[in-house]
Amino acid sequence: MITIQAQKRLLGVFLSIGILVMAMAPVTLAGQDGEFNADINWQKFTGTQLKIAVCSHPAQRILESMLGEFEALTGIKVTFDRYEETILNQKLATQMLTESSTYNACMLFLMEIPEWASQGWLEDLMPYLNNPKLTDKSWYDLDDFYAPFIKLGRGIDPSMVKPWGSEDKLYGLPLTGEISIVYYRKDLFEKYGVMKPPTSWGEFYDAVKKLTVDNVYGYVGRRRRMQSVCQWTGYLFSWGGRWFDEDWNPVIDSPEAIESLQFYHDLEKFASPDIVDFGFPECLANFAEGKAGFWLDMSVGQSSLEDPSFSKVVGKVGYAPCPVGKAGLKGFGWTWLIAIPSATKDKEAAWYFLQWATSKEVFRKGLMSVGCPRESIVNSKEYADRFPKDWIYACSTMLQPSVFVAVPMPLVPKSGELMDILGIKAAPVVSGIKTPAEALHEAAKEWRRIIAEYR
Repeated sequence: MITIQAQKRLLGVFLSIGILVMAMAPVTLAGQDGEFNADINWQKFTGTQLKIAVCSHPAQRILESMLGEFEALTGIKVTFDRYEETILNQKLATQMLTESSTYNACMLFLMEIPEWASQGWLEDLMPYLNNPKLTDKSWYDLDDFYAPFIKLGRGIDPSMVKPWGSEDKLYGLPLTGEISIVYYRKDLFEKYGVMKPPTSWGEFYDAVKKLTVDNVYGYVGRRRRMQSVCQWTGYLFSWGGRWFDEDWNPVIDSPEAIESLQFYHDLEKFASPDIVDFGFPECLANFAEGKAGFWLDMSVGQSSLEDPSFSKVVGKVGYAPCPVGKAGLKGFGWTWLIAIPSATKDKEAAWYFLQWATSKEVFRKGLMSVGCPRESIVNSKEYADRFPKDWIYACSTMLQPSVFVAVPMPLVPKSGELMDILGIKAAPVVSGIKTPAEALHEAAKEWRRIIAEYR
């Protein structure tokens, strides 16, 4: 997630069948129980070739393994160009600036929406969704997505009183659904007498301290510059802090923000000394090696931690909602979106790919494994049979609209620049060179300058 490296995995399979299609008639895949029986002509764009820019990510790998199914259904040939996250964003931004695009669709980094949509670089998907010749709305069922993820696709930041986005626009559809949760070692709980998952930050601190014993650190978490401040989001909002007030004035140096950052860094006393260089992959590997008792991060780590080929703690991991803070139970989420550049060709064919890739059936067959934003899938028996009950409970709890109150950066124009500044200013806190108050006051001053220039 974030100008950061993402990771995870899985796969999907397809059974190709001959389909007899009458022109302009809806298509149903024989032998597949009518799973793609939307009331549209799936073969309307037969022979079209689409080129799609994607991030090297588990969602990409799953979709790529299922492309044969889409091509058999639609007659549309799809090619993926894969890039590491930062390279993908740079390549897309370069094409957007020249108002041309060699890509018919792309995986979209969430914080790019306000900037790119403001420039007219992203296609509004609502006209495609509302066109009965292109979309069977009852089959696609947009309302099945958890509301916060669709709001993010509209550019609406749940933490903003006056968000940048609006309900009448839609710039991307959710491919993943990630939420902040607590990972903990059940075996260490039993060994050292921790009776239950902590429900307050005080209990969390005490349990982390208790599990720092016998060559195991009580805590692991991201501390690599920008990733570190993005993960601080959960603490910030739990303490009652925010990015901005209702008038878009930065308040990242409020007393609540300073206190939450102090607590966040106090946990480093119980972490590996090299935590300063940890991003998501390093945290995942550290926890999977059995070197930490607690890890608070996005929910997508579960599949790797239960994979015997990767993890030494299979069957020993418990999952819980985040602790309750001064503002109540608060957390943050994330999604990778898929979008259509405004400057591209064959947009209607690209829309067919978008609605197929984010359909209930594709999530059911594979994408559910990387975090599912569709409520019907999360509530299904297949989902319940596949994933640990405590993980499902933790995710479902943190996905409630009153709990899912933020994303790891504000969804406003210049968001990338704002978070870079925050990461730079906050980095010396890890090494003790600056206090949280000093770092946040300096960052807030720069944020105010940037927002003033934008206005």
